[in-house]
Amino acid sequence: MNTDANDIRIKSVIFDMDGVISDTQILHSRIESEILRDYKINLAPEELTRRFAGVADVEMFTKIFSEAGRPAPDIQKIIEAKYLRMISPEVSVPEIPGTREFIMQLRKMRIPLALASGSSLAFIRFVLQNLGLDDCFGAVASSDEVENGKPAPDVFLLAAQRIGAGPATTLVIEDGASGMIAAEKAGMHCIALLTHLRADECPSSVYRAVDILTQVPLNIFER
Repeated sequence: MNTDANDIRIKSVIFDMDGVISDTQILHSRIESEILRDYKINLAPEELTRRFAGVADVEMFTKIFSEAGRPAPDIQKIIEAKYLRMISPEVSVPEIPGTREFIMQLRKMRIPLALASGSSLAFIRFVLQNLGLDDCFGAVASSDEVENGKPAPDVFLLAAQRIGAGPATTLVIEDGASGMIAAEKAGMHCIALLTHLRADECPSSVYRAVDILTQVPLNIFER
């Protein structure tokens, strides 16, 4: 990891959502674990978070059923059932401390912002509206909209395209290893937010790892 803030110049920022903006990664994992138990596959929420945080649902469920030696059921129906449980008035959406303050600081600096997530567009809208952040991003992109989910770079490249950002001057904020790899493949810089991973679990390509986004140095941004 590089800690010299003079080495990069950032003109735009792309945020992951689950584990970066909202503390919803464990919600994903808990519901996924419950659904998998219906198919006699026992994976704890903690293991699902560690292995699949940021990975697109289609790829995750396909891999899990393959590893279990089971014929894949209708994956799309499983995903629809998952989000029906998640998008509910009973579901609370806790936010990650420090992220709102960081977003507001970047907006004051007029840095273009986008959001790119492995979650469905419906769940992205649900979370942003719940947190009152739905007007903070110039564009939103979901893995639903691209051919390949993380660790492929597709969703970050789509988000960058939508805000007119060049990869070399774009910073990705990620909490999952698959998303950090995707940022590298997209030719973007990446800061790791240590929501679920330790610093030594992050890919070496990560520019910096922080415990809270208010630790990100503001002098890397071009106003």
